[in-house]
Amino acid sequence: VKKAGCKNIVITIDAPILGKRERALAFKQQFKQIVLQGGVGHFRGNTLKSVLDPTLTWEFIEYVRKRTQARIILKGIVTASDAKKAIQYKADAIYVSNHGGRQEESNRSTLESLVAVKSAVGNRLPIMFDGGIRRGSDAFKALAAGADFVGVGRPYLWGLSAFGKPGVDAVMKLLQSELVHTMQLAGTRDVKAITSSYMTSRTL
Repeated sequence: VKKAGCKNIVITIDAPILGKRERALAFKQQFKQIVLQGGVGHFRGNTLKSVLDPTLTWEFIEYVRKRTQARIILKGIVTASDAKKAIQYKADAIYVSNHGGRQEESNRSTLESLVAVKSAVGNRLPIMFDGGIRRGSDAFKALAAGADFVGVGRPYLWGLSAFGKPGVDAVMKLLQSELVHTMQLAGTRDVKAITSSYMTSRTL
C-alpha cells in the first residue's frame, strides 16, 4: 500500500460475515442468468466471503496503526461506543455506514446513527457518511447532523446503468443543484453554515 502511494486505508469493521441479504437472493432466483457479485468479489477466489474475517478485533486496528503512516478510516461505525473505541485505537476518521441496511436489515438508519456518533466524537475526528442519500436535501440533513463528508452510493449507479458516464454526471449535477436549492431556502450561504440548529427531534 505504501509503495503504491496510498495515503488512506479504509477498513470495513462491521462485516465479519456476509449478512442474509434476502432481497439479493430473491433477485438472483428471479434472474438466474445474472450473476451477483460484490464489489470486492474479484479478490481471492472470486467470492465475497474470501475477504470477510469473523475473527476481526480492535487489536487488528492497533496492529495496522503500528505498521503504517497512512491515515486509517474505520467504515461501518454506527454506535457511540464504537466511535469512542475508534478514537481510543487512533483512527484518523470515522465512516458512518450500514451497507444500505443489507447487513442488519432491522438496524436503525444511518442518519440516526450519525447523530449518536457525532455526540460521542464531537470535533475530535472527521466523520464521513453515506446511506439513504437520494436528494440534495438528504445531504443537507447529513451535514446538519454532523457529517464532514457525504457519500452517494446507489443514485450514481442508477445513472451509470442507464446512460453511462453522462448518467453519472447528470445525477451528481442534480444532487448538487438540490443541495444548493435547500441551502438557499434555509438561508445558509455556505456549507459551513449548515449546523445542528437546522435539525429538530420528533416524537415517534
